[in-house]
Amino acid sequence: MMPKRILVLDDDPHLCMAMKLVLGGEGFEVETVQTWSECVDKLKENPDLILLDILMPSMNGIAALRTIKELNPKAKVMMVSVISQKFFVQQCKELGAADFVTKPFDNRNLIHRVKQVVGG
Repeated sequence: MMPKRILVLDDDPHLCMAMKLVLGGEGFEVETVQTWSECVDKLKENPDLILLDILMPSMNGIAALRTIKELNPKAKVMMVSVISQKFFVQQCKELGAADFVTKPFDNRNLIHRVKQVVGG
């Protein structure tokens, strides 16, 4: 069975590396990008899950989520952000986010929630 492919979009290189190590250690194939333009190229590869930050310099995560869902309504997107206000969580869910994880996150909780969304 092929490993589930996860695309991480976050402008923090340390967080990208941490997610790659944590999720890669669970058997997921993880690719990280730090800009929206890099993400657009990788979306064509149809990852099984996109982990998406909200606060980014070039495009905010809510606009990115909206665009991703327009390009591929079946895309599974999990928001990962320091912003945890109910308004943002609710807005992301309404736009089709599968889940919302608050940073800093517990590694086991992240793994559990990713597995809930994509299986494995």
